[in-house]
Amino acid sequence: GRAWDIRWFEVDPCYIYHYFSGHREGDKLVFTAERLDRASVSYAAEGQSLEGQVMGRPARFTLDLASGGPAMVEALDDQPFALPVIDPRNTGKKHRHGYAISVDEPQLDRWRKLMRIDLNDGSKQVHDFGDHCCISEASYVANPLSEQEEDGYLIGYVHDRERARSDAFLMQAGDISAGPIARIPLPQRVPHGYHGCWLPRWQA
Repeated sequence: GRAWDIRWFEVDPCYIYHYFSGHREGDKLVFTAERLDRASVSYAAEGQSLEGQVMGRPARFTLDLASGGPAMVEALDDQPFALPVIDPRNTGKKHRHGYAISVDEPQLDRWRKLMRIDLNDGSKQVHDFGDHCCISEASYVANPLSEQEEDGYLIGYVHDRERARSDAFLMQAGDISAGPIARIPLPQRVPHGYHGCWLPRWQA
């Protein structure tokens, strides 16, 4: 399209940081994202409080292309989260589950939880790696033998500050609350970071 083809929709002021995905339902565009009440991208040294930091929450946005009316925004849960991912095979399609790292307090060195949220009803599963741990963005690894989202895996890094060591973890996507099915000690510490990516060998 061209610049003058862009459609604009009114929405209550907010800030969107990361997206799960989006899809079309007839005349409606529906997407789920990390919604913040205001733009708030702050950083602090390890252990330093980020008092006043606004954390993202999962929300669903619906845009009616036929009416052009204001966007409908629905909060899905009140759990702070970041760096959402889905089964990449469902990008641009209607899907049920999303995955994200989560935290209970506004400190960026405390991203210690991995969350699976049902984007239909807002129910969730959570695994807590522990107070001394911090995890990176988890990558979804599709199971080539199954089309079901819950049959895939989540892979990522967890840094343990007490041990000054890092592990790679592997979790069953359908049972996040059960914790890792594998935790592989790494020979070298991997400093805490944000984004992650996984590619099958045939794409590497």
